[in-house]
Amino acid sequence: MYNNVEKYSSHPGGHVCPTYVVAGYWHNWGVPTDIPAYIPLRNIDARYNVIHIAFANTGSDFATLNFVPAIGSVAAFQADVQFLQAQGKKVLLSIGGEEGALVLTSAAQKQAFINSLEDLLDLYNFDGFDLDLEGRMTLQLDIGDNNFMSPTTPRVINLIAAVREVISYRQGKGKSCWLTMTPETFYVQKAYANAYSPLAGAYLPIIYSLRDQLTFLQPQFYNAGSVTALDGKRYVQAIPDFTVAMTEMLLTGFPVTGLKGDTQVFPALRPDQVIPGLPAVPAAAPFGGYYDPADVRQALNYLTKGQTFGGDYNLRNPAGYPGLRGAMTWSINWDQSCGNTFAANIYNFFCESTSATHF
Repeated sequence: MYNNVEKYSSHPGGHVCPTYVVAGYWHNWGVPTDIPAYIPLRNIDARYNVIHIAFANTGSDFATLNFVPAIGSVAAFQADVQFLQAQGKKVLLSIGGEEGALVLTSAAQKQAFINSLEDLLDLYNFDGFDLDLEGRMTLQLDIGDNNFMSPTTPRVINLIAAVREVISYRQGKGKSCWLTMTPETFYVQKAYANAYSPLAGAYLPIIYSLRDQLTFLQPQFYNAGSVTALDGKRYVQAIPDFTVAMTEMLLTGFPVTGLKGDTQVFPALRPDQVIPGLPAVPAAAPFGGYYDPADVRQALNYLTKGQTFGGDYNLRNPAGYPGLRGAMTWSINWDQSCGNTFAANIYNFFCESTSATHF
């Protein structure tokens, strides 16, 4: 998928970063007087160049996706999507979220998911879709499913096959179809120190099997508690060390502890396939993860340039990873509530203080 990514073009009156990703989630709920406020899609901060529409969710069958704009008509929303795309931005439909459930255990559920997702992508001409899968109902593996490289859980096998089919369908129509994923650390990095189990590491088979289609992974470095890193130390969220350590695990790969004591290695993703996800304001992550923008820049300087800040975690690659793709936030609406500080900080870091041609 990466080789098919179009470069963003500049446009009058807006901010478009030509190489990096400044991504955020847009709330399809609320009203303009809420905190955070509902924002008309076309009025989001112009520095965001990847917008995730939150969320498409399923009905009683836990498979058929539904999405309608909370305010305004379908035609008006279609026009807003087109407005952003005309500025070189990508607009993706995000599936799931904290309260969403997706369960594709049967052939009928798999087909319902495929049909409904294709219909939504066609209706709104989204640039692709995001898998923000959370919760036991969606991600739990079957007992005895011990190999993330060859999963046996039907809901996982069906999801992987369905995603491939939808991407192929859109590409067959001459459309690009980005695929992003937004896992919590429990379902990815936790499998390093904890035994790979029905829950710990449950996202790994999805990422592994679709890595050739993956545009980028944007792990949630919030509401995460503490996690053991490659140096064997546990790091708590909301500090630069956590962002650096958890990101590098994805960039170097890491051993996955099997249920039988054997070890498999989850292979590294490319730097352009990884963007850390951080909350825009403290209230956006009620269980923690927010920290000061100046400290976020310390983490990014270390990750992308190898510039140390005196933290406890030492990069395995001292030079850093200059190809790191960007950053994501939950959420665009929360960011607006504090003056779009996240967008400004990430845009300034990636799009003004650095240069690259890998996008």
